[in-house]
Amino acid sequence: RRARWYYFRVWWQVSLSDFTMEVIKYIKENPYGKTITYDDIARKIAKNKNIKRMSVQAVGGAFGRFLKLYLKKNILVKI
Repeated sequence: RRARWYYFRVWWQVSLSDFTMEVIKYIKENPYGKTITYDDIARKIAKNKNIKRMSVQAVGGAFGRFLKLYLKKNILVKI
């Protein structure tokens, strides 16, 4: 008997910080297939906020938190 895979999508309402939402906005604006680094995003955010520089590590952390939440809401179950 072959195993069957069932895909369930669970909707969670979560609140993300304004900074995380800004990081996600810049990632979504990036065209498919084009590489963008955390440094590029940090520079865009710093320019947008009129500050000298932005932490690249903060950008990576914000994206990591978003990715963990995104992956948790998509559940794949083998039956």
